[in-house]
Amino acid sequence: MKRSQFRLATVLRVRLVQENLAAGLLAGAQREATEARRREGISNTRYRATAVTALREPDADSFLAWRHRGERYAAALMGAQEQLAQAAITVDTSHDHWAVAARRVSGLERLEQRHRDDHHLAVQHDDVAIADEQSSQRHELRRQSRSADRPPAPSPSHPEYP
Repeated sequence: MKRSQFRLATVLRVRLVQENLAAGLLAGAQREATEARRREGISNTRYRATAVTALREPDADSFLAWRHRGERYAAALMGAQEQLAQAAITVDTSHDHWAVAARRVSGLERLEQRHRDDHHLAVQHDDVAIADEQSSQRHELRRQSRSADRPPAPSPSHPEYP
């Protein structure tokens, strides 16, 4: 079965885009959570302020108006608390998606670094092999030039042997 071939740089670029998108979604979720916290604080302040004014309402109409206003503020506070809880869930989910994307990018970056290191070692190995071959060729040329400069050693089969 043939293994699929892919360019690591292309996959890494796609994963970086996915990580950036996840980071953008996380930032948006955090902004929403901050805004929900602010709205919850305002609603809480309004609701608590209506409780203090209850002691100052002298007649039934004022009391009913105060009660109606308090119920509205309580409903707004509960809505703001729900939005805050939902925003917290969204932040957690967005953070999880970003963390997964960041791990994928990190793994691919380590793989790419390993490929670069392997390539660097292969280039160094090739350079050493070339240098060894050049050195051995120079040695052979020197040996040949020395033997060409020297007269041949006398041998018994040579006619000029003394």
